[in-house]
Amino acid sequence: MKNKTIYLIGIVIIIAIALATVFFFLRQQVWEERFVKSEEFSAHMRAEIEILKQEKTRLEDKNEKLSADVVGHLSRINAFQDGKKQLMSKLEVSEKKLNASEALINKWKQEKSSTAALEQTVTNLEQELKSERTRFYYNLGVAYTKAKMYEEAIKAYDEALEINPQNHEALYNLGLIYHMITKEPHKAVLQYKLYLEANPAGEDVKEVIAWIQELSEE
Repeated sequence: MKNKTIYLIGIVIIIAIALATVFFFLRQQVWEERFVKSEEFSAHMRAEIEILKQEKTRLEDKNEKLSADVVGHLSRINAFQDGKKQLMSKLEVSEKKLNASEALINKWKQEKSSTAALEQTVTNLEQELKSERTRFYYNLGVAYTKAKMYEEAIKAYDEALEINPQNHEALYNLGLIYHMITKEPHKAVLQYKLYLEANPAGEDVKEVIAWIQELSEE
């Protein structure tokens, strides 16, 4: 009986040890799995943090660029406004000259004077006024172009060409806007051809001819 009891106790101890071993083994597996998951989570978090750092750097660079663009844009606007004020002042002077000259011309016409000297004076005055108006609108077009206000620039160049269709500078700049900015090849070719007619010996003739050929193939 005593031996049987000892035998049972031994069996219980063995079973207890076996269960403890199994429990420890399972516990160790759980810890290992948790450790692996923890490492994977840590790696994932490090990757996310790195992405966030890169995004932060990108946004900072973008903000700096935007700030620089805004400053540059404001500077261009200020410069354009100053230039426009100067041009408007010149226009006012031109308008005064025009009004005075037109009044003088009308007065001479009313007096029906027909002396050669007087007729030449009138012709010279008209040419001077025409030149001043053309130059004003051309300069205005240049100012608008520098400010990247291309629609206004086109209108200003058109005004200059309405007064003097042979103004090769306005024709050239207008062709460039249609060519490089608004991407209207047919209009660009037209302006370039008119430019060649108005300025056949210009420095840019070869380049303009090449542009015409290039745009005509599109």
